[in-house]
Amino acid sequence: RRPRRAPNASHYSSRGDVAARGPPDIDAALSSAGFLMPDSPVAAAKRALLFGIDKYQFAPKIRELHGCVNDALLMRAILEEQFGFPAENVTVLTNEHATRDQMLAALDALVTATGQEDVVVIYYAGHGSQMTDREGDEASGLDNTLMPVDSEGWSGVNRDITDDEVHLRLAALGVKTSYITIIVDACHSATITRDAFGVESRSVPADTRPI
Repeated sequence: RRPRRAPNASHYSSRGDVAARGPPDIDAALSSAGFLMPDSPVAAAKRALLFGIDKYQFAPKIRELHGCVNDALLMRAILEEQFGFPAENVTVLTNEHATRDQMLAALDALVTATGQEDVVVIYYAGHGSQMTDREGDEASGLDNTLMPVDSEGWSGVNRDITDDEVHLRLAALGVKTSYITIIVDACHSATITRDAFGVESRSVPADTRPI
């Protein structure tokens, strides 16, 4: 149920666990899971929700990124042009539009719109972080999080979306369809960066403040 670091693709079954994980190449990752092919006989519809955040509201405290919006737009092109996703079924939220409220509302709308055995793709490119576990279900004591554009993370008002919140939506989707792919290109902790040998760090510190 954890958001996995991209560009690996994870297929979630109706139980909400990881059933298959594809290779690093995005085209290959999607193609290797045959349920994403345009001629899939079981798919009633194809739906996608894509997030890309470069310019964070609280920059420079929250470091701006480069290429996340571009990656989300490229993903839209791949899904529409190579996998037959209808443009009207692909929702893209980037930068200032990817607030916590808008991201959660878009996820909830996706759950509502999804029909039986629809093909669903969720893609996120942006900051990832960690925060103190609120549910007491993490051995590490930390939840993994996606960082919306309006989150201050560890440094102020934390509006991160936790893995538990993502899991609730995936579980709801899993009741309707077993054809779910989630791709997350984000760091999960301060020790993970996009390029370990680069000059810029992509990570943000974990929020370890008490609940």
